Amino acid sequence: MAQTEEERKRKAKDTYLRRTYNISLEEWEGLLEFQGGVCAICGNPPRLRALHTEHDHTTGLVRGLCCFFCNAQILRQRVTAALLRRAADYLDSPPAVQYMGERYGPTGRIQTKKRRRRRRR
Repeated sequence: MAQTEEERKRKAKDTYLRRTYNISLEEWEGLLEFQGGVCAICGNPPRLRALHTEHDHTTGLVRGLCCFFCNAQILRQRVTAALLRRAADYLDSPPAVQYMGERYGPTGRIQTKKRRRRRRR
């Protein structure tokens, strides 16, 4: 009895998930349904690629399913919960405002100047 192409792909994905993340395809699909079919971080549905299985590279713990961009940002920036808390504290209470108070007015260059293109003669 030959397997259909779809059955073969599902079995291959199940084997990959079990070997790599120690979860079954059914658990992965359940997690996808639990997340509403969207990225766990930005809340956007996947566009060109399927959601990535985001996991802690130290412990192997699967944390959720993320889009390519969010997964890449976590991996590249080595984001931790403690770092995100510190960043939120920084944005809520910047050290410069604590030191100097809230000053508004001419603060130098706020926007990037548009560069004029030189005409070639």
